[in-house]
Amino acid sequence: MTFSKIIFITLLTILYATGCSEKMYGISRKTELHELPDFVCIRNVIENIPEIDSVKERHAKSIYNTRHEYTYKGKEHLGTLEITESDDGSIGFFQYNMRMNRKFSKEEMKKIKGVMKDIERRVETICGIKELQSNILESCSFTDCQVED
Repeated sequence: MTFSKIIFITLLTILYATGCSEKMYGISRKTELHELPDFVCIRNVIENIPEIDSVKERHAKSIYNTRHEYTYKGKEHLGTLEITESDDGSIGFFQYNMRMNRKFSKEEMKKIKGVMKDIERRVETICGIKELQSNILESCSFTDCQVED
């Protein structure tokens, strides 16, 4: 389990246990990778997406895994791409955009998914991660993911 998932599950557990009516709305897209990508390439790809104005990069090692996190921001976008190396050797690719207590409109979700898919397409073709797009699993929390691209 990735560190970000542990934090997310812990936050949801606390909110539920305390009786708060807070909800996390958003989208996550994930898959397993067979090998580590070139992290400089990942950053360059994200920086060259037209809708993205800035990227913050962070690499951190915990007792569970090593995380390579890229938080990207644009006029209408805020998201995170994370590559996680677990101690068991598995490598996870995650993108997510979550927020509390405010549902995404269909138009917002369409734009968010468009940026995420563009990043995935470019990471696959430019950085050489084979079959990335075809293996992505998408899930949404309190939000309708089924919007036309």
